[in-house]
Amino acid sequence: ISQIGQISLRSTVECMQVIYEFLIGEPPQNWITLSTLCTWQQDISTLHTNAQIHQAIMAPSFGVLVDEST
Repeated sequence: ISQIGQISLRSTVECMQVIYEFLIGEPPQNWITLSTLCTWQQDISTLHTNAQIHQAIMAPSFGVLVDEST
């Protein structure tokens, strides 16, 4: 629903509400606020970044051998 630089988080919340109402047939009783979505986005970004760092640390390292005899 949201892509960085393509649509605002506020528009994402509004779009999710419209989709929810379309699928369920009634407006949501309790709903995600913009601040909740921002917090969730930050939390997921932190988790993803930490996972990427962990993968980089755990990846085997390879050296480059240079044949200088030629």
